[in-house]
Amino acid sequence: MEEQKPNPNVEAPPLRQVTESYKPYSYFEELEAEWKKEREDHPVKTLFKDIYYVFYRFFRDTWYNRRWFVWGWQRARKGFCDRDVWSFDYYLCNVIVGGLKHLKKYHAGIPAEFVDQDGNGYDEGNKKWMVVLDDIIWTFETAKKIIDADYWLVEDEGRREEVRKTHEGKKYDIHVMTKEEINRYYKGWSLFKKYFFNLWD
Repeated sequence: MEEQKPNPNVEAPPLRQVTESYKPYSYFEELEAEWKKEREDHPVKTLFKDIYYVFYRFFRDTWYNRRWFVWGWQRARKGFCDRDVWSFDYYLCNVIVGGLKHLKKYHAGIPAEFVDQDGNGYDEGNKKWMVVLDDIIWTFETAKKIIDADYWLVEDEGRREEVRKTHEGKKYDIHVMTKEEINRYYKGWSLFKKYFFNLWD
């Protein structure tokens, strides 16, 4: 049987436009206002929806929360869990920041380069080591803000100013990092690499 080929002269049926039922929103406040209007116009409908979601979330969350026990066991056994890997960069930032703050508060030693050959100058060297740890901590705290999109790292200076004018200070709290902040951010990464094998007590 000969295979039928499409006739190029036959006009294809029009595609259903997704935009007919989809409305883009510039800000969350616009979507929130529409939800409020729907509640006012259809109070009974929204009431039943609320009741439905109360029961739906209860049974869903009951099943969902059991995984916290699994994740706790995974962390105890191997140091991380499946949930951590969903955003492993963010998880590592939290671990590193928390660990460095603990090391800074309870450390008993400092890198050898901060004292002389006889071990003199510990107090002054300790102050320098605290500055190094503070710089690394700041970098990883900033990395968390970058992941959360609270801080925007734009390396190109011209583009940075353009983004600052269009986004910074608008309805959402977005901070475009300055050149000085970007330099400090990368400095922290360099110090982390340099002193990685000194992060112990």
